[in-house]
Amino acid sequence: MDLKKGDQSWQDEVLMIQEGQCWVIDDVRYLGGSVHATAGTLRQSIENR
Repeated sequence: MDLKKGDQSWQDEVLMIQEGQCWVIDDVRYLGGSVHATAGTLRQSIENR
């Protein structure tokens, strides 16, 4: 997913899994270069708090 706000842009990857007949977000992978989050995953950010 390519995101942009003003003159800043970054890229994240949404990891999804299938649960029954539905697709759900399993994690978000931050690909770096973002002022919002360093490289890593949302799960890692939560676990490291």
